[in-house]
Amino acid sequence: MMRRYDLVVRGGFIVTGSGVRKADVGIQGEKIVAVKPGLLEGEANRAIDASGKYVMPGVIDVHVHPVYEDDMGGLSYTAAFGGTTTLIHFAYAKPGMKLIDTIKQYQEEGLQKSYLDFGIHGALFDAASQVEEIPKAFDLGVTSFKMFMTYAKLKWMTDDYHLTAAMDLIAECGGLAMVHAENGLVTDYLEDRSLKKGEDQKKVFLKTRPDLLEAEAIFRALTIARITCCPLYIVHLSTEKGVIQIQRA
Repeated sequence: MMRRYDLVVRGGFIVTGSGVRKADVGIQGEKIVAVKPGLLEGEANRAIDASGKYVMPGVIDVHVHPVYEDDMGGLSYTAAFGGTTTLIHFAYAKPGMKLIDTIKQYQEEGLQKSYLDFGIHGALFDAASQVEEIPKAFDLGVTSFKMFMTYAKLKWMTDDYHLTAAMDLIAECGGLAMVHAENGLVTDYLEDRSLKKGEDQKKVFLKTRPDLLEAEAIFRALTIARITCCPLYIVHLSTEKGVIQIQRA
């Protein structure tokens, strides 16, 4: 019996993680169910001729901040034009806000406005008061949580005690910890010292945030993750020394 597809993309160059090859793609529902070189046998409700074109899987952008000029509607609309099909947004639970209430707010906004599939990361800006909400977030389908190891002046920084507590709970629930890794207190001191000298902050930015401070924070986060047996995602990497710490882990 000949198979029937909802959509067949014919004659394109398929881009995969292992290379590029000419093949047809068969889709049922929202899933790719067949990739075959040459002509894909079967009938299709709809066919797209991709001859001479590259066919790529939809991009999943796991690091999106819908809190500046764009909301989840505008971001998803723009992303769709670039081939992105799924966005995972950070729900910013800033100091004084409940993590659970913030997640619900973002989920509702996504359902109302997003043009794309979406997910939510919980972002703990005040981990000391929000960490106990982590198990409840799992009930809402949120399994990844971001903490900051910097931005003490903004009162966003998670200290080592509460970072350990968060990772312990996340590991227990089967989730993923995410950290922005910089030694926040040392960078604040270096910045304050520079300001007192009247230095141009654009010119001394790298001096107030040396690569060693990213590497140190990454090492510290990796150590806590190992102690708590918690999966860890370092969300920003800007230095060779930071990469080396991860390679050694």
